[in-house]
Amino acid sequence: MAQLTDIAFHIGNFLVDPDAATVTGARGTISVTSAQVRLLAALAENAGTSVPLEELANTAGSNRDELAANLESLRQILGDIGPNPRFLLIDDGGTTLIAPVRSLSEQQVTRLTQEAQD
Repeated sequence: MAQLTDIAFHIGNFLVDPDAATVTGARGTISVTSAQVRLLAALAENAGTSVPLEELANTAGSNRDELAANLESLRQILGDIGPNPRFLLIDDGGTTLIAPVRSLSEQQVTRLTQEAQD
């Protein structure tokens, strides 16, 4: 899979566009920070595997408190609230992306962006 910070990708039903720093889902398009994009890309590139919190903090360029806030914000954006997560499993040692991931071609990104704007 190509480096996901360079191309758009899906996490479940959400479109993550690193260039625009947005996440698009059923509730519309939400702007995210560059740190959150880097976190989503790192988790997507390692989907199904627990990524150590230290590694995620380095990827996001943040400390542990900022990392915790970013992960909580991403859970909110993805609607991953409650005791049964569908996207992110977060524990004391790391975080695992459990939703399916797929990368998109530039043509697919253009089409999906136009559909979201209509």
